[in-house]
Amino acid sequence: MWWFALIYFLNSVLPHNSLVYEYRVNIGVPINILDALIFFGCGLAILPMWRTRAFPVYRSHPAWAWGLSLLILAGLIGILQSYLFFPDIPIKYRLPVIRNYVLVPASLFAAYQMITQPRQAKTVFWIIFISSLGSASMSILTAGYETARIAGTSGSGFDSLRQSALDVAGDAGMLSGSIVLFSLVSGIRFLPGLLAYASLVVSAVGMFFVPHRSHWLVDFITGCFAAFFLWPTNRGRKWLVTMAATLCVVTASGLLVMVVELETGKDFGGWISKRLESLLPDENSRDSRAWDTRLPTATIEFQLWLGNPLLGRGFGVQEANSIQTGTGGSFRHTPWVSTLTETGLPGLAGFVLVIGGCLAVGIRLARHAPDKWFALVGAAAASWGVASIWFGMFTLSWNSPRPAITLGLMAGAVFRLRDFAFAVEAQALPELEQQWESEVREWQEYR
Repeated sequence: MWWFALIYFLNSVLPHNSLVYEYRVNIGVPINILDALIFFGCGLAILPMWRTRAFPVYRSHPAWAWGLSLLILAGLIGILQSYLFFPDIPIKYRLPVIRNYVLVPASLFAAYQMITQPRQAKTVFWIIFISSLGSASMSILTAGYETARIAGTSGSGFDSLRQSALDVAGDAGMLSGSIVLFSLVSGIRFLPGLLAYASLVVSAVGMFFVPHRSHWLVDFITGCFAAFFLWPTNRGRKWLVTMAATLCVVTASGLLVMVVELETGKDFGGWISKRLESLLPDENSRDSRAWDTRLPTATIEFQLWLGNPLLGRGFGVQEANSIQTGTGGSFRHTPWVSTLTETGLPGLAGFVLVIGGCLAVGIRLARHAPDKWFALVGAAAASWGVASIWFGMFTLSWNSPRPAITLGLMAGAVFRLRDFAFAVEAQALPELEQQWESEVREWQEYR
């Protein structure tokens, strides 16, 4: 478990720029600390000792097996097409995209193979929760540092705050809040009440200080899913918990906005409001809308995909098209479309299985788990599945290093734990059948 803990924590908490762009070795494509750890984990995962130590299971999870196979197949097709049809595009446009794609199947494989015992569910959960809470905490600390720096400048914007928080927090900070909401609603407790609400506030405020509109929207959707849909009963408690959590989060966020404005002497609340308003449709507004940077490039990528709907056009096709036509843009900010463009239907099917499996298996574990640690990991996986679906529509996410690694590790863990739960259920089945037959005989004798 040390490898899983190390890679998950580093990926969630440490600054992205330092990990990905500074401490790296360039071998045609930059290889950084996270890449090295992922490929080291894959090397460890193929060793036979993991199979000899593993808890006996009756199958490999179908979503894991098919998803991994399709992603590997789609990756090979994308690489082959890239070098066949666009051999002249610079290597800097091709290899980083391939590297980012490979991170999902690599982390999926390694996490699945290296979780070997049902009792490790507790460790997996605490790794996920502490890393997520650490990510949100780092976002708050970074916001404080950047606020002090902005206070000494003459500008009126907070764009540097957005970039700094994104560098540290990524997407992982939302998970601790979703887990706590699920815990409070379901009654599956792992923290005392006050501490649970405190960690919820830290998670929500940390994500508030990542002033990225796509993140805000996905955080809201994921929180609603964890509070209202993940646990099927306790409707009254759902509303009470949601109202209490909303009060805590809104109060804390409002106080922090006041602190930032007092510290900087600038209209932080107005800047936040303007970004929120850009999410609303308004044809008369002169300000840019949130989707103005997404739709044009998504349309181009969709048109490129139509050139080969079955297998896509290969990695780097967007850059090749930009070089040929002289047009550019923010490509890959709608990952569902860019996956179709680069790897076609096999790539799309692979990600649907991994992300959809993360959601479906997570829900099943959360509701029908053998113990509370399985349920809490299931809640985290289901929440990440929901977030990944929406991130795939709105912004650069699981086609970039940090979210890709989180997706692979989370899916590998939840698929493996579901295998363990299935094996436990299968082992218990003969005993249940014997008990049922005994009760039937007793009833027949009584009659």
